[in-house]
Amino acid sequence: MLGAIFFAACAPASPALVTKNGCTFDLKEVCSAYRPKQSAAISHFLQDRDLDEIAIQSGWTVPFESSGTEVSCTTERLTSSVADAKLTRGDTFDDQDIQEIREKGLCQ
Repeated sequence: MLGAIFFAACAPASPALVTKNGCTFDLKEVCSAYRPKQSAAISHFLQDRDLDEIAIQSGWTVPFESSGTEVSCTTERLTSSVADAKLTRGDTFDDQDIQEIREKGLCQ
């Protein structure tokens, strides 16, 4: 029984899927599409640092002005993959937000 509890606690979280107006999308994909660009100087600096000195994760927020909804994003610097995405403000996307998400090709 203890093994099952441990396994469930370590299992990866399911994707943060949102469905509205016929558009289903993953919040991690929203994070990827709105990821801030690193400058060449920052990228060069990170490559020259010892891996132990580099923060493992960094984050940013994707604001949707129309609804006031915000998606909080965390990425792992070593792999450049989005590690986590969640709604941090607001509980839903409005029609204008969905149109913007649709235009970015994020609907599944």
